[in-house]
Amino acid sequence: TTAVTLNKICGVITCVSNDHAGNQVDSFTFNNTLIDATDVIIISFQDGHPNLTVGASDVADNSCQITIKNGTNGAANGVTCKLNFAIIKIATS
Repeated sequence: TTAVTLNKICGVITCVSNDHAGNQVDSFTFNNTLIDATDVIIISFQDGHPNLTVGASDVADNSCQITIKNGTNGAANGVTCKLNFAIIKIATS
C-alpha cells in the first residue's frame, strides 16, 4: 500500500512480503514520469501466484494505481511479489 516510484518504460516492482487474507484487495500508487493518461499499463506477476491477480487502473499523467487481489477465500501468507510492468505509449490524433 506504499507508493512506488520508478521512472522507466518497463521494469520490475518488488513488493514487500505481505499476507493476503481471503478476497483481500491491496492497492498502491505507481509514480512514473513516463506515464501519460492515454497510455496502457501492462502488469503481471514475474513469479506466479495462482490465487492472486494484479491490474493497473486510474491511469493519469505520471501515475496509476496497481491493485493486487486474492481471489479465493483462503489466505496467501508471506507472499513477496515481483511485478513486471510495461508502458505502452498510445498515439492520438
